[in-house]
Amino acid sequence: MENQEVFLFMKAKSKFHYGWVIMVGCFILLLYAMGLVMVTFSVFIPSLAQQFGLNRTQSSSLMTIQSVLSIVVMMCAGKIYKKYSVRLFSFIFGLFGVLGYVIYAYSNVIWMCYLGSAALGIAQGGATMIPVSILLTKWFAQKRGLALGIATAGSGVAPMIFSPIIGRHLQTSGTSSAFLLVAGIIAVMAVLVVLILRDKPADMGLTPYGADESAAPGSQAPGGMQGPPPGLTLADARKNFCFYVLIAGCFLLGMTFVSTNNHYVAYLVSTGFDPALAAIGFSIMGAAGLIVKPMHGVLADKMGTARSNVLFYILWIVAQAFAVWATGSMYRADTFAILIAAGSGLGAIAMPLWISDIFGYRDYGQIYSFMMTCYQVGITLGLMLFGIVADISGSYMNSYLLNAVFSVLSLVFVQAAYRMGAGLKKAAPPILAKTIQDS
Repeated sequence: MENQEVFLFMKAKSKFHYGWVIMVGCFILLLYAMGLVMVTFSVFIPSLAQQFGLNRTQSSSLMTIQSVLSIVVMMCAGKIYKKYSVRLFSFIFGLFGVLGYVIYAYSNVIWMCYLGSAALGIAQGGATMIPVSILLTKWFAQKRGLALGIATAGSGVAPMIFSPIIGRHLQTSGTSSAFLLVAGIIAVMAVLVVLILRDKPADMGLTPYGADESAAPGSQAPGGMQGPPPGLTLADARKNFCFYVLIAGCFLLGMTFVSTNNHYVAYLVSTGFDPALAAIGFSIMGAAGLIVKPMHGVLADKMGTARSNVLFYILWIVAQAFAVWATGSMYRADTFAILIAAGSGLGAIAMPLWISDIFGYRDYGQIYSFMMTCYQVGITLGLMLFGIVADISGSYMNSYLLNAVFSVLSLVFVQAAYRMGAGLKKAAPPILAKTIQDS
């Protein structure tokens, strides 16, 4: 009995919360399911093009298939994670990354590569931001922005660490061996993550980080409120106009997001920069993102998401417009890279906070899944439009300026959704209105 009292006393006094371990698990999950599955895959494209004699369109189709499959999975992921264990199914989806790279390792005809891309797309759609956002929302009542910022930095660590390793392995051991190396790394990380993660604080007799510690463990909803999770169901959210306004904001943000990052090197090279110097700028972008994403989360926690939206959207808009001056010198090119990194947390960090702020937690996973699907559709279409505008106009600069316009419109829609969301809270029953407001 005395030992039990000592244990409870030490537990009460301890400042450490297992939510931070969950955050580390989410960091590793994004490191392999987004970083290795999606970002680092581009390292293999030149080798695949040479092996199978692919032109640019055929090479791009490998990533297009991956993107389309990720959209299909995202449409279903919210329902899956609402019904089944997030821990288990993020592991299952992650294993499709292993399968995809194994298929690529043994591909000797192009249709097998398409099958490998489909498997990678399933991993990307099911094991990235949707489970991470759901888990961190359940585990953090406070400092959720910081947790999201640190966790999402995992996707940027992968290309910095593993791209050089994979590149050397391609040269020394060949394409198949490099594919199997990545598959093995993903498998090890997936097992580690499933051992770390837990679906909710109640599974460990805890409350969310920052929740009222005086309440019984597991009795609180995210945000520290008593009783069932506050907020709207997906069906109720769809009845409100602000739901569709926020969809428009997410879609337009997606139109600008990946196209802005992925064409940085190509834009600089097209204006006469040495490819090696352009690649250094891209590395600076990745390094800056590791710093800015946690900073974005901290400011969202302290300022509130609606206010921090304005700050980081302005940085994102300025980044697009800066394309006009980016090619004057390496200093300007590096500034361009840092500005892009400064706004890069909008999709990964701000969007999950938009959902909980406006619609609450009751059907968070399904609403977020729906928004992420629209965001991913925007990314897919944005990549196509960016290239089309560049081809027609003869310069990537015009594509960046168009992205600046899309970014302004996205900010307008998101902030309008926040204002409409305040009206939703006023119209909600008194207890519900209070819990949504407190979230």
